[in-house]
Amino acid sequence: MIIEKQLEWLDCLKEGCQKAQKLSKQILVSFTKRLQETVTPLDFFENGRHTFRGSRMYWSDGQDMVLAGAGAAATYAAGIDNRTLAVETAWKETLEDALIFGDKQVRGTGPVLMGGFSFDPWREKTSLWNNFRQNECIVPQFLLTKKQNNYYLTFSALVNEQTDIDRLYRQMIEKYNELTSKCQERSDAHIEESLNITENEKERWLDIVEKAVTDIKRQAMEKVVLSRTLTVTRETPFDTTEVLERLQEKQSHSFIFAVERGDSAFIGATPERLIKKSGNQIKTMCLAGSIARGKTMEEDKKLGEALLNDEKNLAEHQTVVNMISDVMERLCRSVYKPPAPALYKVKDVQHLYTPISAEANDDITLFAFVDKLHPTPALGGEPKEKAVKWIRENETYERGWYGSPLGWVDSRGDGEFSVAIRSALVKGNTATLFVGCGIVADSDPLSELNETKMKARPMITALGGFE
Repeated sequence: MIIEKQLEWLDCLKEGCQKAQKLSKQILVSFTKRLQETVTPLDFFENGRHTFRGSRMYWSDGQDMVLAGAGAAATYAAGIDNRTLAVETAWKETLEDALIFGDKQVRGTGPVLMGGFSFDPWREKTSLWNNFRQNECIVPQFLLTKKQNNYYLTFSALVNEQTDIDRLYRQMIEKYNELTSKCQERSDAHIEESLNITENEKERWLDIVEKAVTDIKRQAMEKVVLSRTLTVTRETPFDTTEVLERLQEKQSHSFIFAVERGDSAFIGATPERLIKKSGNQIKTMCLAGSIARGKTMEEDKKLGEALLNDEKNLAEHQTVVNMISDVMERLCRSVYKPPAPALYKVKDVQHLYTPISAEANDDITLFAFVDKLHPTPALGGEPKEKAVKWIRENETYERGWYGSPLGWVDSRGDGEFSVAIRSALVKGNTATLFVGCGIVADSDPLSELNETKMKARPMITALGGFE
């Protein structure tokens, strides 16, 4: 799809420059256009490989919404204290004077803030995550939104009174043509390469599980979620688009994401929603307690029934339900949750699952939910502060964005954040995989180790293993 001229875009940029001159400040200009011809979000992402490498983002809810972003029109980062509030405040200040053109009624179009927050901003930063800030959200310069079977393209830019509008416009058209051109066919037969998989500090992790169980029995906390890493390498660099393709194929009902920073990409397919807001309508979920999928329908059913009747997993799940329900009841009205958990099945794992829906109080924003919910007991523990402190002092690596809120919010305040689990940080020919499990008083270290191996399968498969 090659477009040589979009004069309405040029007019919008000129109007933004005039407003910037009048107010003596930068103005965000955004223009959304519904596309008659379509380029898939994955092709859009792939087309940005060269020009936008290091500033691409991909997010799918596994149902009817896909966002693919390229470049950064604006960036919002914050310090450690009140970080979600700080990002939200800066975002609201930008929107106060922003010029937003095009269809303003479609969720996930117009200027959209995409990004995430690290799991624990107080954890000392290490070289593993050196390309990722503790928290960072960006407004993509180019955003392709797929909503059901409709496609929308949003262009956003910050302009001021000194901006060379004609030059910006020419650059915009050139990049737009590049991103929306027909993508070269990618071979379905990916090059087969053997993977080298290393379990990092396995014995030490088993010792930490034992220490956690001891501390829980001493009533230092009720539950703590421990994670560990595996390192996967191969001879040639991993391809981000190829990994996303495999995730879409194998984990189609999960939230699929990729965030590039520098020469690193954080990629995953998570089954866990943190929060979704559409107007005042809120959806969240409690996902805790896991067991493997069966090789046959009969075996799968038996495993699911065993999970639904397992006291340890039910107690762990109820801890998550109690915490999330408490937050919903404080921030919402008309909170609804079913009386007992159901099963949530993905390709390799099935979980105990309790969906919660509610109507938010009028003054409660998406960021407020992110702030109050993260981390849930499914990723941190209970009580939250004690568990996170214990993780900070005992885990041997920095989680970074693993287990973090990752998602988007649009100019209307609608959006969705998932919990970034079942994920890997990819850099060149090395991928660091993150897996975790909840530890309670009767946890067995070897059983917990086996659970983490089960949870590693989706990303190992996406990287080219287990096929």
